[in-house]
Amino acid sequence: ITGREGDWYKVTTSKGDGYVHARYIFDSPDKRYYGDDPSESGSGSGSSGTVSTSDVIMNVPGDSVQAKVVNAAKQVHDKYQGYKAFPYDPLTQGGNLGCAQVATTVLKAAGVLNKTCLNCTGTIDLLKAAGWSSVTWPPYQAGDVVFWETYQPGPSHVGIVMNSGNSAQAMNNSSSKRMPQYSDIESMKICKIMRKL
Repeated sequence: ITGREGDWYKVTTSKGDGYVHARYIFDSPDKRYYGDDPSESGSGSGSSGTVSTSDVIMNVPGDSVQAKVVNAAKQVHDKYQGYKAFPYDPLTQGGNLGCAQVATTVLKAAGVLNKTCLNCTGTIDLLKAAGWSSVTWPPYQAGDVVFWETYQPGPSHVGIVMNSGNSAQAMNNSSSKRMPQYSDIESMKICKIMRKL
């Protein structure tokens, strides 16, 4: 660590200089910083102070269902970079409401589902029928399906948890960019995590 600007630490690694958010800076093997002041006490996801590394993502074996979901999510993300490159159903308003279609396209490509869906409630029903269950979090597990509460109560946005080390990321649809993107899992209010147990 070579400097700090607000919640961002300037770091130097063998690959060069860059910035890392305070939430991903560890002060010991089992604690990480949150908020503006790393000396603050407290715990829990989204709070200031320190929190256990169990908040980060657990990676999964390469031949598991979860790993197949992660690989399919990477492929969908990489294939459809560009405004409206994803083949959105007209009912998604050109991708504005395309999160469930993007997530279920990934799940279908991974062999989890046999069809796509255009809404979060339907996605939950399809996952339950495929033997997936709601789980408590953290930790997150790569390949989990995460549902957020956004513009209305209950699940209104969906994405796929990715295996990105200490950074809790999910691949989901960007309504504004009209394409799949990676974003911080905790940037929206999580209301449900589903996993194949």
